Amino acid sequence: MNTRGIMASLGMVMLTLSCTLGAPPDDRTPLPHVEFFYTEGCETCYRVDHEILPLLEAHYPGSYELSRLDIDIERNYLRLAAYQERLDIDEHATSILVVNGHRVFDSWASIDGEFMDTIGQIVSGTIEEPGVPPDPAEALSVKRLARRVRNFTLAGVALAGLIDGINPCAISTLVFFISMLSVMKIQGHRLVWAGIAFCVTSFLTYMAIGFGLFRLLYLFVGFPLMRRGLEWTMIVALLVLALLSLRDARRYHAGGRAEAITLKLPRRVTEAIHTVTRNGLSTHRILWGSVLTSFMVTILESVCTGQVYVPTLVLVLRSGKSVPLVLGYLLLYNTLFILPLVLALILAYHGTRTERFVRWSRENVVPSKLALAALFIALAALIAML
Repeated sequence: MNTRGIMASLGMVMLTLSCTLGAPPDDRTPLPHVEFFYTEGCETCYRVDHEILPLLEAHYPGSYELSRLDIDIERNYLRLAAYQERLDIDEHATSILVVNGHRVFDSWASIDGEFMDTIGQIVSGTIEEPGVPPDPAEALSVKRLARRVRNFTLAGVALAGLIDGINPCAISTLVFFISMLSVMKIQGHRLVWAGIAFCVTSFLTYMAIGFGLFRLLYLFVGFPLMRRGLEWTMIVALLVLALLSLRDARRYHAGGRAEAITLKLPRRVTEAIHTVTRNGLSTHRILWGSVLTSFMVTILESVCTGQVYVPTLVLVLRSGKSVPLVLGYLLLYNTLFILPLVLALILAYHGTRTERFVRWSRENVVPSKLALAALFIALAALIAML
């Protein structure tokens, strides 16, 4: 018999003697409270569930309390995060046993070598133990962490939406749309209605794209290894995009040539957007033409703007899964995404010439690329942290 089995047997003998000679153990010592934090697909979790917990039940039936906590559920993850802050638990551990809110076993070596002995000593009264489950202050820590997660996500989504709205891909399409309105002499109330139709359609189309992508990404939730693979792939992709954005900023600053930019709409997509815009606005039914143009342009434009949208959705997925929460984040993102478009159309209504939009677009390529690089790095950090 190995050392763990001998110690467990001795603990059982001492427990039996204490019950025979005096009061039952739970009259003197509260039952140890064991919290098992796990995630599906984790090898150590499987071994704990099939080797350690059956052994625990065989040696100490009715002498402990056990809570199983899947860390893929947000409230359980937040509870574990609170313990990590308070007890210095390895943040990369996926299988963790916490006893009475303060004894931690966060590796297979400690679980296999120490956990059963510790439980035996607590049950037998060999070691003095408060035996109190996590105190109410723990809940305050969980609430604080929940607020921190929401605040991080809220700030990340808001910043992403605003910067995506001034993405050179989006701005170039916006400038062409306004130039077409100017060429076709669309002014006054017709400009207002065309602008409203374009903005609302763009907003709704991008919302639909976002929700569809989110539902697709949500399929990864049931497969932890795939989900983690997606998250790390996204982190690496974001860092690559950040480097490319910085290179684009340096190249454009040096030569001022659009051809030097790597992260931009492919030429064929740009030509398709221009064709759709010209054909859509050439119709006598300018309102429906704006709706159709906006719908098609938004879909085509997402080839480029998706560089920001998809990582933001991964961040939302990492932070919360409820439909109301997702809709709230998508509403925030898309409201800020179309804000530059709305402001540009207001300026166009008040007489701002197309040349000024073109000049502003060229002057702000470098700042927008630097902002995108910073955003990509921030999103990568948030996905890694949460």
